[in-house]
Amino acid sequence: MLQSAGDLTDDDLEAAYAYPSEGSWSRLNFVASLDGATADGTGRSDGLSAPGDRRVFALLRSLADVIVVGAGTARAE
Repeated sequence: MLQSAGDLTDDDLEAAYAYPSEGSWSRLNFVASLDGATADGTGRSDGLSAPGDRRVFALLRSLADVIVVGAGTARAE
């Protein structure tokens, strides 16, 4: 089992998160604190994420055709 996104090269990480070639797919990704919060005290999510989280998140955005962002996130970030 992987302990960190740092265990993979960029190519390996992309292969691990590749979408299947058939059909339409949706994917959800977010970070949360132990108490379920999805933002820090400033309303931003980056305070809850580690560099590996941000690396995976950036990769998922690069693979997606569409990105949906909540209004609060768009205003805060």
